[in-house]
Amino acid sequence: MPKVVISGYYGFDNTGDEAILAAIIQALRKQDPLVKIVVLSANPGKTASTYGVKAISRNSLPQIIEELKSSQLFLSGGGGLLQDVTSQRTVPYYLTLVYLAKFLGVPTAFYAQGIGPLQGKLGRFLTSWIGQKADLITLRDEKSCQELLNLGFPPEKIKVTADPVLALLPEGKGEDLLAQEGIVKNGKPLLGISLRPWKDLEEYKKVVAKAAQRAIKEWQAQIVFLPFHLPGDYETCLEVAQLIDGETKVLSGDYHPTHYLSLIGQLDLLLGMRLHALIFAARVGVPLLGISYDPKIDRFLQLVNAPGIPVEAIEFSSLWSLLQDTWDQKTSVSSQLKQQILPLEERALENAKLVWQLIKAR
Repeated sequence: MPKVVISGYYGFDNTGDEAILAAIIQALRKQDPLVKIVVLSANPGKTASTYGVKAISRNSLPQIIEELKSSQLFLSGGGGLLQDVTSQRTVPYYLTLVYLAKFLGVPTAFYAQGIGPLQGKLGRFLTSWIGQKADLITLRDEKSCQELLNLGFPPEKIKVTADPVLALLPEGKGEDLLAQEGIVKNGKPLLGISLRPWKDLEEYKKVVAKAAQRAIKEWQAQIVFLPFHLPGDYETCLEVAQLIDGETKVLSGDYHPTHYLSLIGQLDLLLGMRLHALIFAARVGVPLLGISYDPKIDRFLQLVNAPGIPVEAIEFSSLWSLLQDTWDQKTSVSSQLKQQILPLEERALENAKLVWQLIKAR
């Protein structure tokens, strides 16, 4: 049976990246249910038990080499791995693994990655030099493609597909998961809010709290905060929740991404900073509004024709106006999202089909 080694930002309790891994595993098993999958993880035990795969430490070079030697494919998994904004070590780490796989003669692919921002000379050089050694490059958006073209990548080597999570299949009953958190709709709409800490900014938290308070008054909404990366998101969400007088809940469960997707499907509207909170909402047809802190947010909002507001320029009247407009059109927006997702789902599944051809060609 074929063996695939997958690298990414896994095992760090980041729901977005875990959703990417879940979607990749689902898609690969659709190609071959018996495929053997090995994941490089910061928490191998948890990753192995959660996804039913073999997992090894992402920092154990001897283990990584041993697994690569007997593999038929190495995937540099989806997400924004090739960027140097959050850390200067990110690009060298992920590209060293690509170089190692190629050195060992293993077919190698970038899987639905988002590229950039690449601000430093080292990151741009390594991406151009090592990245072009990959046998296949699939990207989740057109702007990422342009980033690589600007670095001299040949166009024929690049395929723009879609984020893997746009094909992730939900599991479990969302209403049961809400009940586990003590949330019962009782005819009241649910406004989901996904926030993250960002630099030293505080104003956006006050503005979001004020908008949530208005939603409670105008819509009789219940507010559900959705932490996507622990513990930072939880602390930020809790801080904002404490500014609100009304029904609020900060989710505390450790959910499998497919279950989280089902839970988000119970929302009436999502206000989100986290990219994959927005992708989850779009996947299940929940109207959404983004708070953008990064170009990847803008790229996705443009892809699904959803509104957004920059976190560093956020103010109450603009945010509430966008929320109210989305609320007033929520039925048509939901229907439109469901139509838009169908071709994106096909493009997301194309990632696995393309990389599987590398295995079949061996």
